[in-house]
Amino acid sequence: MSIRLAPGLGPQLRQASNLLQPSAVGQTFKRTAATTLMSLKREELLEQENYAIQRQLPRQWKVGDVYAPHDLSGAEARKWRKRHRPTTDAFDALSINPLSLYKAGTSFSLVMIPGC
Repeated sequence: MSIRLAPGLGPQLRQASNLLQPSAVGQTFKRTAATTLMSLKREELLEQENYAIQRQLPRQWKVGDVYAPHDLSGAEARKWRKRHRPTTDAFDALSINPLSLYKAGTSFSLVMIPGC
């Protein structure tokens, strides 16, 4: 059993079926979009990795600092991560007697407690 189409319907169906078939331009666009998306994801992962590495480096580099390749090693990073004790006392450097900074507790209580 065959179906007979209306006289003007055949070309319209062919045109519609051509629109449904993927064209070379459409496939190229999809491929380009997929490649762009992959490169954006790759760049984002690289940026996250760089940020993670940067947070682990304890030394803050300034513009104009000169460094050698061994300055970027783990041993050098551990050296910079150590906390060093101060070589001078802050009170001695400022010539301040810390005992003179303490106030008598009774004078505070007179000011702080109303009615005394």
